[in-house]
Amino acid sequence: MNPVTQTPANIPASNPLQGLHDIHLPASPELWPLAPGWWIVLGLIALLSVVIGIYWWRKRRWHSYILAQIETVINKPDTDLSQQLAGLSSILRRVALKRYPREQVAALHGQQWLDFVQQTSKDKHFDRNIIQPLAEGLYQSKSGSSLLTEDDPLVQLIIKWIEENLS
Repeated sequence: MNPVTQTPANIPASNPLQGLHDIHLPASPELWPLAPGWWIVLGLIALLSVVIGIYWWRKRRWHSYILAQIETVINKPDTDLSQQLAGLSSILRRVALKRYPREQVAALHGQQWLDFVQQTSKDKHFDRNIIQPLAEGLYQSKSGSSLLTEDDPLVQLIIKWIEENLS
C-alpha cells in the first residue's frame, strides 16, 4: 500500500472529513476594562460636568441672593419710600455692574441711568413712567406717600429686569 494514501487507524476510509474538528473562534472582545482612551474621555466628561455644575450653582446662588435683597429692602421696618428707592437702585446697579462693563455703567446717574435700564431691557413694552421714581424719588421727600410692596409695578419691573440680565 502507498504511504500517502494510508488512512489513520481510527478514521474510517469511507468519510475522510469525519476526523476534522470544529474551528475555535476567539472570544468576543470584552467591554470592561476600558481602554485608556475611554478613561480619558470619561474623566473629561466628569470634569466638564463639575465645572458646569459649579457655574450653575453659583449663578443660582447669586440670583437668589439678589431677590432676597429686594425682599429685604421692601419689607424692612421703619423705612420710607426714598430709602426703598435707594435700596432698589443700589441692587439694580450691582446687577448691572456684574453683567455689563464697569466703564459703561459706573458713571451713569439720573436720566442716563434710566435710559441704560430701558435699553438693556428685553421687554418691548418697557414703561419708562414706572421706573421714573428711581431717578426722582431718591431726592424728593414725599410725605404721606405709600411704601412699595412686592406687587408694585416698579418692583415687578425691577425683578423682571434682573431676571433678564442674570440669565
